Amino acid sequence: MGRREFARAHHVAFFDAMATELPDDYAPQEVNHLTLGYFAVGGLSLLRELDRVRSRRPLRRDTSSIDPPREV
Repeated sequence: MGRREFARAHHVAFFDAMATELPDDYAPQEVNHLTLGYFAVGGLSLLRELDRVRSRRPLRRDTSSIDPPREV
């Protein structure tokens, strides 16, 4: 089995995407938001690319599957 190069740019793009937008499967699961954010920021930090998230706008998420609040 040959030695493979570390695809740094691909890893940075993956963690950047995770820090920017939640995957559809995670959007309605509030409990996973912090875990996924921690994982994405930690990965970018290890790759010395943390400056990608410091000046970002808030995390976007798809709220179309969440029921609106009911009036009482």
